[in-house]
Amino acid sequence: MKIVWIIGHDAKEQGAYGNKGVSEFRFNDQLIIEMRHERMFPDKHEYRVMYRDPSISGYKSQMIDLHRRINAWGADVSIELHFNSFHRDEVNGNEVLYCSNGGKRIADILDECLDVLPNRDRGVKKVSGNDRGAGFCCRGQSYAIISEPFFGSHQHLFTRGGELRSLLKNAYKKFLEKL
Repeated sequence: MKIVWIIGHDAKEQGAYGNKGVSEFRFNDQLIIEMRHERMFPDKHEYRVMYRDPSISGYKSQMIDLHRRINAWGADVSIELHFNSFHRDEVNGNEVLYCSNGGKRIADILDECLDVLPNRDRGVKKVSGNDRGAGFCCRGQSYAIISEPFFGSHQHLFTRGGELRSLLKNAYKKFLEKL
């Protein structure tokens, strides 16, 4: 199986910032670098990491370009990594977004693996039309999902040295093993 990890947002527009001051883009880029270094990707799959092209103006145009590259490689699954953001500490949780029936099966597997995180399971959510995430999930030939494992108000638990960082990396590893 060919699996693409997409680092959400881009180097120019880095997305939300968590309470440790780290953007979605930087957080997830570093997480995937660590997972590669720690050999957490099972050998039974092929992997690529892809990024949105910051020189392309507009979300829709970036998604068209991104999925052109994903399709050209022949990916079966594409996972865009993000985190949610909200300013109140009592709001936390994980969710996985999808669009297609095949995407739902993949999203269910990831959601089950994220159950190891001690935050509220906000579930698997179907997106369509103008919904947040639909531009990624509802385009291309691969089963495309978005992972939102926590809220930025809890980023301190997931950054380097945070007590939940290894749990998150192991959840992603378990997800890959189950595919």
